[in-house]
Amino acid sequence: MDSRQAIPPLTAMRAFDAVARHGSVARACRDLNVTPAAVSHQIKALEDWLGVRLFARDRRQIRLTELGRLYYDRVRPCFEGFAAATEEVRRSQERRTLSVAAPSSLASKWLLPRLQAFRTLHPRIDIELTVAPCREPPPREADLHIRYGRRGAAPPPGRLTWPLLRVEVFPVCAPHMAADLGGSPEALLRVPLLHDEPLQLHDDVSWPSWFEAAGVRATEIRTAMRFNQSMLACEAAAAGHGVVLAKRPHVEMDLRSGRVVRPVPVSLRAPCHYFVEVEEHQSDNVQVAAFRTWLVEEAEAEQPGLEWINAPAPIASSGVPA
Repeated sequence: MDSRQAIPPLTAMRAFDAVARHGSVARACRDLNVTPAAVSHQIKALEDWLGVRLFARDRRQIRLTELGRLYYDRVRPCFEGFAAATEEVRRSQERRTLSVAAPSSLASKWLLPRLQAFRTLHPRIDIELTVAPCREPPPREADLHIRYGRRGAAPPPGRLTWPLLRVEVFPVCAPHMAADLGGSPEALLRVPLLHDEPLQLHDDVSWPSWFEAAGVRATEIRTAMRFNQSMLACEAAAAGHGVVLAKRPHVEMDLRSGRVVRPVPVSLRAPCHYFVEVEEHQSDNVQVAAFRTWLVEEAEAEQPGLEWINAPAPIASSGVPA
C-alpha cells in the first residue's frame, strides 16, 4: 500500500489525540479551538476510515474502546515526536550567537570582508569573532575554529577538521615600488626587503628560500625591517616601506583593490594550510554546520579546482590530505 494512503487525515488524527488525551470532548475543543460538532465529525471520519469504533460513548463520558486504546498507545509516541521535532526546528530559528576563533591576519584580511554575506544568508545567527593564535590549542569555549597547520596532520582526539584554504606565498609591494622593478626577481635585491617572522617560523619560508625557487643566486640578503605579525608586515609593504613575502589569503583583498601588487610572478606553496576545526559533538549543530558550509563554499569560490576543498565529509583520524 502507498504510504500516503496508509496515513489517516491529520486533522482527524489531531482530534482523536486530543479527545483520547483529555478523556473529554469539551476539553479537546478548548485545546484545538474548534466546536464540539467539528471534533465529533473528525472522530467519526477517522472511525469510518479505519472501519472500527475508537470510542464508547454514553451521556456523561467518552472512553476509548479496547481497539481505541491499542491505537492510541501506538500513535501517541508519533505525536510526541512531531512536537519534539517542531520545537527543535523552532529553536534552531531563534537568534543565537555563534562564537568563531581565527588567527588575527586571516580574521581581519579574509574573514571580516566576507562576513556580511553570511549575515545576509543567516540573519538570525550573530557572530562573536575571537582572535586566537594560529598554532596554539584553540580556546575550548569557541563553537568553531579556523586554524593553521601542516597539511597531513591528524586532528586532536574528539575533533573533526575540514580543509579550507591552501596558502600561496609571493612578494607584494606598493604599486609605485613595483614600477621600478621591471618584473625581475634579481631586482628585488636592490630594494628594502621586509621580514615576516611568523612566515619563516611556521612555514619555513623566507627570502633565501624564495630567491632559490626563483633561480636567483643571492649571496647576501638584507632585511630592512622585521615583524612578529604577518598583518603588520603586509601593512608596511602597502605603505611603501619595502617588499614582503605574503600569504595570498592575507593580501587577496588588497591585490583586488590595487593597494598592493605582485612585482614578480614567482610564488611558493606553503607546507601549511588553513582548516576548519570543531568538536565532534558540535558537528551536527545547525548554526555550526551553516557557518562551516558557508566558509568552505567561500574558499572553494576563491580557489576553484582544489579536490581536497570539495571533500564531502570531515577528515577524522586519518588526517588532512596533502
